[in-house]
Amino acid sequence: MNDWEELRFGMNAGANKFRSHQALFDACGTTESHAALIASFDQLFTEFDTKHAMDTYVLCLTEHQPQNNAERVNEFGALAVGI
Repeated sequence: MNDWEELRFGMNAGANKFRSHQALFDACGTTESHAALIASFDQLFTEFDTKHAMDTYVLCLTEHQPQNNAERVNEFGALAVGI
């Protein structure tokens, strides 16, 4: 999976959770208010997707003790050996 697919998956999964979150629906107070919130969110989400997503960079770091290699998280596996 490449970075673009990972970004789209994460953004879409988050957006779906936002749209279906019961506590958010309850906080809106009315179905109309919730619908307005979701419509605004979808408009902003679409704008981000079409105008800004390609300029998004994600960096993930992890800290581990140098003597404890079991804690190492290495996305690149064997490619990073010797680096």
